Amino acid sequence: MSVVLALLSAVAVAALPPLPSRGLALETEAGVQLRTMSGRPLATIPALDLAPDQRSAHLLVMRDPTGRLFALDPRARRLRQRPARRGCRTTDIELVVCARTIRNKAGILAHAPGEIGHWVWAERSPSGDAILAQWSAECEVPVAYRIRNGVPRAYGRESVALGWLPVGEALIHFPNGPCGGSPTHARGIYAVPRAGKPRLLLRTRRFAQYAMWGG
Repeated sequence: MSVVLALLSAVAVAALPPLPSRGLALETEAGVQLRTMSGRPLATIPALDLAPDQRSAHLLVMRDPTGRLFALDPRARRLRQRPARRGCRTTDIELVVCARTIRNKAGILAHAPGEIGHWVWAERSPSGDAILAQWSAECEVPVAYRIRNGVPRAYGRESVALGWLPVGEALIHFPNGPCGGSPTHARGIYAVPRAGKPRLLLRTRRFAQYAMWGG
């Protein structure tokens, strides 16, 4: 048995501590650290990294050094192996994400917002009237978008879509602050309402990579 499999087997046998229905995951040198929404560490899953290219709604997906994928089952407190999906992917109920379009059974919901880049994943809002989507722009710069009535609106020049909060706020990670690195706006994870100012939930360090489970 490889070291990676041994570590993951240990996680499966010992299981994980009780986990909230919604939480954050931080990629670290030691593995993926599971945290509460306020940033309190709960556990670290060794030998795994985040797999944002395989992200689906409400699901935390991770990758081992060999490329195998694992999804967190917070209720069972275990990891479950997951097949890799390439090309167009269903990332939420009746929501298919392709490189240049996001669509459902009725047709295209959003086109590519730029000439260079591709859509990564998308998730419906709790009310169902909007979509939170991740775009990978030129040089793989992440830009989160809110899509409503077919119109995509970017959350700044660099942003990462983590998911929705139950009240309909989008949870967005601004790695350089919500104003593109302005020293007066802290980098971090913000709850962003449809109208009004973003609300800082957690300050983050430079180059930190986060994901979210639940919603």
